[in-house]
Amino acid sequence: MSAIFRLLGILLLACGAGLLAYGAATPKETFRAPFGLDIITQPGEAIAYGTGALVAGLLILLLMGGKKIESAGKAGSL
Repeated sequence: MSAIFRLLGILLLACGAGLLAYGAATPKETFRAPFGLDIITQPGEAIAYGTGALVAGLLILLLMGGKKIESAGKAGSL
């Protein structure tokens, strides 16, 4: 289960960083909605969603995915 949380956290970090960079680098006149999402219409919104995804990814990694995965050989030994 922690592997799923790690994957979700990493995906959120990657999407958040991409949205944040795209919103910061694109001028308002030439801005197009990333990924075809019509809910993001301005660079400021892309920055806001990117920041939210980064924070969500960090929280998932820190709170849910911080546990170590035991290897198969050590799972039964004490």
